[in-house]
Amino acid sequence: MEFMVLDKNYDAIAMIDTFTSAIWTVRYDEAGDFELCTPVRLDYIQAIQIGNYLWSKESDRLMIIETVEIATDAENGPQFTVTGRSLESILERRIITSGITFSGNVQSIIISMLNSEVINTSANRKIPNFSYKTSTDPRITRTSMEFTARGENLYDMICSLCQECKIGWKVLPKGAGGFEFELFVGTDRSYDQNVNPYVVFSPSFENLLNSNYIKSYKAYKNSVYAVGTYQKEVIIKNKYKDDNGEWVVEEQTTYEEDEVTAWGFSEDSEPTGLARREIFVDNGGVNDGEQGGAYNAWNAINKQKGLTELANHQTTTAFEGELEATRQYVYGEDFTIGDIVQIQNEYGIEGTVYISEIVFSQDASGITITPTFTSTEDETIE
Repeated sequence: MEFMVLDKNYDAIAMIDTFTSAIWTVRYDEAGDFELCTPVRLDYIQAIQIGNYLWSKESDRLMIIETVEIATDAENGPQFTVTGRSLESILERRIITSGITFSGNVQSIIISMLNSEVINTSANRKIPNFSYKTSTDPRITRTSMEFTARGENLYDMICSLCQECKIGWKVLPKGAGGFEFELFVGTDRSYDQNVNPYVVFSPSFENLLNSNYIKSYKAYKNSVYAVGTYQKEVIIKNKYKDDNGEWVVEEQTTYEEDEVTAWGFSEDSEPTGLARREIFVDNGGVNDGEQGGAYNAWNAINKQKGLTELANHQTTTAFEGELEATRQYVYGEDFTIGDIVQIQNEYGIEGTVYISEIVFSQDASGITITPTFTSTEDETIE
């Protein structure tokens, strides 16, 4: 592994060619992170400053240096430990203030949020030189949803939307200190297609050294009862006689708080009996202070917010495995983060999965590549 420290304009200021260990993690639908341990050297101390960036040839993601620590190790002497997260984490610095209803596919919704909170906001809230790249991939543009957001963290909301739709996202460097947001979906390299070369990880091919298979229904929920409030318009009529003895009717508009409730389900039909697993979601004021409007309109938003939370309570089906880094498939050439691949462990458990995370690590024992594979299928539990 090779590392370069970059300044805030992405100009190289130091090569890190000596280190005791390194962990570099890239994720499909959230920020990645890193940890780098080096000997204490003056040139490293001068270059590795909080807010500078770390580049590795292992991936296209750039990491922000967030924490530096110098500690004395009895065996190795003084050690410099540096940690941080990838550029996606800059969106954690903004909240959603607009309080408007977002509607459309996941890309148009996220772009609307970026425009209102990052690009076309007040001068002090703008992230300089931030732009986005639009996708024409139908797997992204065919999604559809509607919800109202206010007060949520922008990064958390983007992660939630992308995880619900199984869509990846990234923020890459652009120009001198700029940023470009992009949604993407990996290439299908599984047995379910016949266009792209297959990528199969299996002990029988000697490219999967070890594996860990996890399947859990513990947190699974399929039914949500969503409750919220909205400001209902109430017209009060006052009737009285004027000075001439004529009846006069005056109308006064006021607003009262009313409750909206809705059931939502993650399956095509409503679950029953023991197959039904419920959660409760309190959405608070679903119209976020906006007065008036119809009950059905606000309840639709209330229900959508409940379904968004329900999406966080699905089954967990995941493979983890250590790959043989030099055999058969090369990361970045034959496969990359988000790609759909075929996997089989030594017990014959096989599946079509996408690469949701990949960890590159290096220490005295060598380099390892450990991906996490997540099932592409939505399962129904009975």
